[in-house]
Amino acid sequence: TTLQKILLLTEDEMLKADVFNNIGYYQLRCGDYEKSIPNFQKALQIDTNYGFAYDNLGYALIQTGQVEEGKQQLEQALKTDNNDNAYTYRNLALYFLARNEIEKAEYNFKLAFKSETVPVDLLELHYANFLINQGKTETGMEYLEKAVEKGEPEAINRMNEIKK
Repeated sequence: TTLQKILLLTEDEMLKADVFNNIGYYQLRCGDYEKSIPNFQKALQIDTNYGFAYDNLGYALIQTGQVEEGKQQLEQALKTDNNDNAYTYRNLALYFLARNEIEKAEYNFKLAFKSETVPVDLLELHYANFLINQGKTETGMEYLEKAVEKGEPEAINRMNEIKK
């Protein structure tokens, strides 16, 4: 609601782009990927060079099964100067995983970790799930523990599922 109030009160277009991106990001983190997509698109209508919005849109599209369109958005994110490549590589790993291209997924996960300058949300969680699904349970659990230590609710939920 606070972010929506800002949209009503500001004339600053760049601030509006940030607000739309942040609204979409909160929806994305709540698992409401479909609902997040229009907010990222609005951010990009305002600022066609908004790398973080391209990245978030790509992630949301991949999560909803629109993997090829998601990849296009990630490629756009890489062309901008205002994104974090570690997020893009994490998302590309998810793209390749959705296409069952395991080696390319692994490569992009490693690029994400190598490119990380600040902690990347959900990187350890997605990598943990990847490793566990590849039968590398012990290493996967180590990464899941790291995600739990970061306090990511999705990781905590995943850990609780496994413990059951």
